[in-house]
Amino acid sequence: MSNLSLVSVIVPAYNCVKYISETLESLFAQDYSNIEIIVVNDGSKDNTLDFLKNYGNKIILIDQVNIGAPGARNTGIRVAQGEFIAFCDSDDVWASNKVSNQVEYLNQHSNVGMVYCHWHVWEPNSNGNFIVPFNFGHEDYNQEIDPDKSGWIYHKLLLDCICLTSSVMFRKSVIDKVGFFDPSLWNGDDYDYWLRTSRITEIHKLRSALVLYRILPQSVARTPTKTHYEYEILQKTILKWGETSQNGDRNSSDMIKNRVAKMRFDFGYLHFKSGDPLIAVKSFFGSIKQKPFWYLPWVYLLLVLLKWFRPLKNFFQR
Repeated sequence: MSNLSLVSVIVPAYNCVKYISETLESLFAQDYSNIEIIVVNDGSKDNTLDFLKNYGNKIILIDQVNIGAPGARNTGIRVAQGEFIAFCDSDDVWASNKVSNQVEYLNQHSNVGMVYCHWHVWEPNSNGNFIVPFNFGHEDYNQEIDPDKSGWIYHKLLLDCICLTSSVMFRKSVIDKVGFFDPSLWNGDDYDYWLRTSRITEIHKLRSALVLYRILPQSVARTPTKTHYEYEILQKTILKWGETSQNGDRNSSDMIKNRVAKMRFDFGYLHFKSGDPLIAVKSFFGSIKQKPFWYLPWVYLLLVLLKWFRPLKNFFQR
């Protein structure tokens, strides 16, 4: 029987047969031996489920109807037996020392309920291939943290979602307090979860880059949605808890305004490129309301109006 604490790793899987083998191999290669890997097949329509069955008892495989990544993570949480719980997306890759580094840090810092690490943004080369960076997994900062993104970071999270799902590890006792991911959030459920966590515990970031975060064209973050989830999460959070961290730290009002202006502009730009022009207009106006003298939303507001009304003008002139 191992004296090492059990770590549960939860992997939501949906139509991911192309990359999930690389993800799982990186989990099997961990230098920490006491791990259970829970893979939740979230109603995949390709052959992901049949592929996962080939792993036998190397993984705990759960098959369910499609309810989205938040629901899949919640399913994993319900069956997890570990003292520590980590999440890994089905196309990301871990360095072999990720689990051991994070368990060691949590064991040495009882005041920390969640630890995350730095990561490499992993983009394909010109041939569409993902090449592992030569130094990946060889960085060793001896448990050194990034002090600017560690501690009571609620106020920092109000300015940016600075945590990555595949980078985090929790104490199970903290997850029991935070609860489940919000299944109503098609996007931003992770951001909502970090914010909720930051209200009850310190969160620390290891400087070592222990995750490869794969960038794919079809990622949720690049897909226009009718609802601006990130903005709604931020509004709801500030309304509930205000703008001050548990230790009294807070941002200036201008920093919050800049944050809202930037997120409204980004959402408008996403719809300007390939979405709903009405949503783009509304978002650019929302950005202008926060920063009236920022020129970019004004420029794109004009562009979207020209792009939108020109076809209407031509239609009525026929």
